[in-house]
Amino acid sequence: MGEGFFPLSIKWERRMNEDIQIAELERRIAELRARLPKHSVPASMLIELEELEEALVQARAEAED
Repeated sequence: MGEGFFPLSIKWERRMNEDIQIAELERRIAELRARLPKHSVPASMLIELEELEEALVQARAEAED
């Protein structure tokens, strides 16, 4: 067994966890966007949206590895 080798079941489990995390972030982003008011958006909501979007980019990048 070489370095970086994972049995198939561990790779599958890791991928499933990544997919679940990505789907959860996408759901949370969609839910937050749906709640955004058209005018006078609170800064806290914009910050939360930015943080979620950054987490999603990171999760997708990790899933590609």
